[in-house]
Amino acid sequence: MTRVQEHLSTRDLFAAGGTRVHVNRPLHLGDTPLHDHDFIEIAVVRAGHALHRQLDALVPAPVGSIWLLLPGQWHAWERCQNLRLANICFQRELLASELCSCRDDPLMARWWQQPAPLHWQVAPPQLETLGRRIDDLAAHCGEAGPLAYGLLAAVLGELRRSAPPLAQCQGMDPVVRQILEAFTADPARPWTLAELARRHGLERSYLGRRFRRATGLSPMAWLARRRCELAAIRLLCSDQAVAAIGAAVGWSDANYFARRFHQEMGVSPSRYRQQLPLPPRLPRSADWIQW
Repeated sequence: MTRVQEHLSTRDLFAAGGTRVHVNRPLHLGDTPLHDHDFIEIAVVRAGHALHRQLDALVPAPVGSIWLLLPGQWHAWERCQNLRLANICFQRELLASELCSCRDDPLMARWWQQPAPLHWQVAPPQLETLGRRIDDLAAHCGEAGPLAYGLLAAVLGELRRSAPPLAQCQGMDPVVRQILEAFTADPARPWTLAELARRHGLERSYLGRRFRRATGLSPMAWLARRRCELAAIRLLCSDQAVAAIGAAVGWSDANYFARRFHQEMGVSPSRYRQQLPLPPRLPRSADWIQW
């Protein structure tokens, strides 16, 4: 049985020529389809309860939970009990223009580089203040012009107050950025640290230190993590054989793929693909932005 996968796109969400910000406040009961976006989404749990699924975890989502999801980060809401969300969605390109101060802020810069969804919890007084900011944004996000972007910046500023401490970031190392782009473009290629070092004219140990300083992982560990994420998407969203999925992401040896996947995800590939409670269901076309 082929499962449905959903990619929610900027083209469908943001009106041509309008603002590049959107807020919706859905009520969820039960499960939502597994999906990803090509825009940034910040999900705030304002009431109810659920479990939040991402590729490597299933995490309780009580009131006050915050998730920051970058383009391409898959997720779903499961076992929703009167789950009331506020979803703040905006185009990533805003970080290079109207939101450049948020991109360059030493504490916030890490937000836009996280390899997995960023999650934290806020206390009730902070949630109340944040909710007022979100409601102000929701009232004006359809208006083209500086007001919507200013209100979005105010929401992000409120989130900054409550976000977990992350290592400050002064911008992505250009060599590391090039390596990440190469890994993303061709993850199945048999990359080696020696090849990367030759490409960039650096010693292997020095390159490894620079990469780890920027990402927290060695180059080969980051690549393995990325391959497992791609494999996880295929496992959940297709009926492709496990061995074929391993080969498609760069591990032609099925046993080696199974071992690496288990190391990263905590379960075997076969066990992992049985996680979804039901095959994802497509709602009415007009409802997709509520996920």
